Amino acid sequence: MSKSDSAMAAPDTAADSCHITIDLLSEWDWHEEGREWFRTKFPDGASYGETSEALLAENLRSDALWLDYRAIDAWGLRRDFVARAVTDMTRITQQAAGKALDSYAGRSECSIYSGRVASSAHAARLAVSTRFSNVATSGDASIVVSSGYADQIAACGDESVIAASGSCNRLAVSGDESSIAATGGDGCLASSGRSCRLAASGRSSRLAAAGPDSSLMLGPDSCGSAVWWDGVRYRFATCTTSEGELSPGEQRVRVGVRYRVSDTGQFEEDA
Repeated sequence: MSKSDSAMAAPDTAADSCHITIDLLSEWDWHEEGREWFRTKFPDGASYGETSEALLAENLRSDALWLDYRAIDAWGLRRDFVARAVTDMTRITQQAAGKALDSYAGRSECSIYSGRVASSAHAARLAVSTRFSNVATSGDASIVVSSGYADQIAACGDESVIAASGSCNRLAVSGDESSIAATGGDGCLASSGRSCRLAASGRSSRLAAAGPDSSLMLGPDSCGSAVWWDGVRYRFATCTTSEGELSPGEQRVRVGVRYRVSDTGQFEEDA
């Protein structure tokens, strides 16, 4: 299990556990210029929102996107992190809305409060804080964070990231190398792209990865399926964390551990 997956599986509830420091950025292998920038800007460390806001203010957008990926991968299954990320991103994007939009890849920066929202811009950053919202993005490298209930979120671009803390959410990605992290119970997560990462810590979640070389992490009383290639055709392997009798071909896996399907159709812990 990776260090980031360990953080997802066993969250630390300390108030400063999501605090970004120079040591953490070194562990995450940020480039030397970025670490020097952070050391000068935040000698005592900073929150994810403070760091992201400062990067965007200085037009360091690729570094801000890198931070989004690393922070959500490490802390995306923490309700406190997602709730704070929604608040931070809402504030940042509201400020951006009051300024003239630049021409960076048609970038869209907006905050969602309710209703239906669609974005086709690359590197869009969307925050959802209400119930029953419908959100869709089609640009690559989009980031969506949600603390709402029963939201439906879909991201079609490659390297997209969705992090949601509410219950009964329906989350889907179709681009390659995309990630979904959900903390609420009764969630449905689905991916069709190659090398996607799905993780749910809530009870009674259902995960399905239809793209090759993808991985799953399940919460309690949850089930999942992932595709694998047997040398002739694609097949689905299924797994569960629930107790009781297994269905034919179903495999039992551990809660909070990331798995990938081997070339023999067996769920194996992802190194």
